[in-house]
Amino acid sequence: MMITKLGVISGEILTMLETQGPMTVKEFEIALREKKDVILMCIGSLIRLGLIEAEYTSGSTFYRQIKTS
Repeated sequence: MMITKLGVISGEILTMLETQGPMTVKEFEIALREKKDVILMCIGSLIRLGLIEAEYTSGSTFYRQIKTS
């Protein structure tokens, strides 16, 4: 059950990044109403898959979708 939940949340994160642009973990927590640990697991898997990347700017870490050609 947890793997399915992580897949669904990962998909929601990708959709949010595509429509809203770069976001922080806190913004994901608020928008998705999920715990930080779950958000971080999803972000980690998306980074490993090469679908998103992290950027540290102005004291915060932002995550954004990697555009594929």
